[in-house]
Amino acid sequence: MLFSIHTNERRLLTVVAIVAAVVLSGTVFYALEEGWSLINALYFSIITLTTIGYGDLSPTTDVSKVFTMLFVVCGVAMFGIFIRDIANRAVNTLSAPILGASILENSRRLTNQLDLPSTRGVVALSVSSSGALGRSGIKDRDVIVFINNKPVHRVSQVFDITTKALLNNPVEFTIIRQDGIHKVSVNLVPG
Repeated sequence: MLFSIHTNERRLLTVVAIVAAVVLSGTVFYALEEGWSLINALYFSIITLTTIGYGDLSPTTDVSKVFTMLFVVCGVAMFGIFIRDIANRAVNTLSAPILGASILENSRRLTNQLDLPSTRGVVALSVSSSGALGRSGIKDRDVIVFINNKPVHRVSQVFDITTKALLNNPVEFTIIRQDGIHKVSVNLVPG
C-alpha cells in the first residue's frame, strides 16, 4: 500500500473528548472557586467557550480571572476545531450518496508521505465500486490531488467542486496511486 490511511473517526472522538474535558474542568473549577452551582458553572463554561458571554456570571477572584483567560485561549481553539470536524463530517455524509465515496482522510501527513510540493494537504477516498466514482475507475484509497484542474486540499472542496460540476459533465479527477499519477474522467450524472 502506498500510504497508511487513518479515519477521521479517531480524530473526531479525540476532539470530542478534549472539548468535554475542557468543559468539565471549567465546570469543576468554577463550582469550587466561585462557589457556583454545577449548572451555573457548566452554563458559564459553555457560554464562555462559544464566545457568547452574556455577562450574567463573571469570575470574581484573581485566581478565577487568570484561569478564565487560559480557559478561553485553550477552550475556544478546541471548540473551533470541534465545530470544523463536525462540519467536515456533515459534508462527507452529504457527498457520499452523490459520489459513491466517503472521505477517509484529509491530511498534510499524506502530502508529506507522497512527497508532494503542497503543504496544504490532500484528500483520500473510500470508494464504492457501485458509485459514480467507482464505476469510472477511481479506486478505494485513491488520493485526489486535483478536480477539474483545481487543487483539492479540503474535504469540502470535493463536495463543492463535484456538485458544481454536475452541470458540466464529465468531471476530471487527478489522482495518485502506487503506480503513478492518473487522470480519470467521471460522469456524475448518467447520460
